[in-house]
Amino acid sequence: MATERERKTVRKRAAPNRLIENNDEETALSTKETKESKRSIVITDSSDEDHVRAEKKKYRKGSKKSKRDNSPSSSFQSSSFSDSYSSSSPHKPKKSKKGKKAQKIAKSRREQVIGRYKKVLKYLSKGATKTEAYQKCGVDRKTIVDTSAIAELEACDITAYNKLRAAFQKGQKLSDFADRCRQLCTQEPVCTAIEEKKRNGELIDIPQKNK
Repeated sequence: MATERERKTVRKRAAPNRLIENNDEETALSTKETKESKRSIVITDSSDEDHVRAEKKKYRKGSKKSKRDNSPSSSFQSSSFSDSYSSSSPHKPKKSKKGKKAQKIAKSRREQVIGRYKKVLKYLSKGATKTEAYQKCGVDRKTIVDTSAIAELEACDITAYNKLRAAFQKGQKLSDFADRCRQLCTQEPVCTAIEEKKRNGELIDIPQKNK
């Protein structure tokens, strides 16, 4: 009988110990599960947050780019800035090149007159008539007649021609220069030299007008 009672007491004592052990195992398992679930939640949350941040950055960059490209205010601001800069920047006065250009044109025109005259004379020396020579050179008779005194003075008195060319002021017309040359061509000894060269075929035989 004593042994049976002892067995019962042992069983009774062992039962709560087993219950405690079972409870400890269950709590340990539950804590493990909660920890693992928390870890997974943290991992997923952190990855989701990184993804969301990256998407937000992309969206912000894209929206800024589209705003810069498409917004009329940016173009207006750039244009207004350029306008304000151009208005604020001091305008440097441009140096007028008209004077030098006019001198070059006048000089080239005088040289062209002499070259054209000599070209007509070359065709005449080859046996062409004056009309044919004028046509081949692309010039009319009146132009040759009006400017022939320039070439005649240059051929007969180069010193007087150079002096007259040096005294020729800016803004004067070519016709004025031709008139001055014509006046010198009517004076001796230039007049005699011109007539002699015309007879020898060195100058075009054109009657001079006395103005």
